[in-house]
This record gives sequence, C-alpha cells and structure tokens, in this order.
Amino acid sequence: MYCHYISASSLLWLGLLLAMVLAGLLSRFIAQIATQQIGNDQIRIAAGMATGLLVGIGVGVLMQRISGRFMKTLTDK
Repeated sequence: MYCHYISASSLLWLGLLLAMVLAGLLSRFIAQIATQQIGNDQIRIAAGMATGLLVGIGVGVLMQRISGRFMKTLTDK
C-alpha cells in the first residue's frame, strides 16, 4: 500500500514537471512565431504574453486529462 502511494505520487510529480517544461517551451516557440511580424514593442509584449498564457493553459488542460486517465488506470490495478 505504501509503495503504491509512493509510485503514484512520484509519477504525478514527474507528469507535473513534464507539463511545466512542455508548456514553457511550446508557449515560447508559438509566441515567437505569432509576434515576429508586429513592429510596436508594447503590442508585441502584450501579444506574446497572451499567446504564451493561452498555450500554457491548453497544455495544462491536455496534461490534466492525460494524467487523470493514467492515474485512473494506475489506481484500478
């Protein structure tokens, strides 16, 4: 029982770390592509922040669904 809790907890933390790294890298890449045609620096910063936020939220929701399914199958055993 204790070993099962440790493995589930460590997998959850690993998934969280993976989601944060993926969200950061993907949002930076997409924000860079989305704002390269904008000339005004203030608008570029605002658009980059909004794009990064939306991509981060999207990756977070996706990882939550994936980890929820994974943890459900892990705890069913």
